[in-house]
Amino acid sequence: MPDGYIPAGSRARGLQRMREVLEQLCARNPDIGYWQGFTDLAAPLLHVFHDNAMAAACLHELVAVRMRSSFLAASGLQGVLDELDQVGGVKLEGAKC
Repeated sequence: MPDGYIPAGSRARGLQRMREVLEQLCARNPDIGYWQGFTDLAAPLLHVFHDNAMAAACLHELVAVRMRSSFLAASGLQGVLDELDQVGGVKLEGAKC
């Protein structure tokens, strides 16, 4: 996704959809809260799923289920990058923290 990408629709509608999905994630997972970069994870989901509920469910699965321990661990960002390597099956070359 290009930097500053806003999901399909008008800019205002795209920003509203992004906000709704991120608020749902944070409300369901107050122990994780919001991390910088969640918008980058949410944007492609909002692009693929035109239904906010589906995008929110997929974002929850990714962040709160598959990557939960990485967000709560002391390893911080490096733990998140390591987890993304495993989830996506893609090696993030040069991603060192």
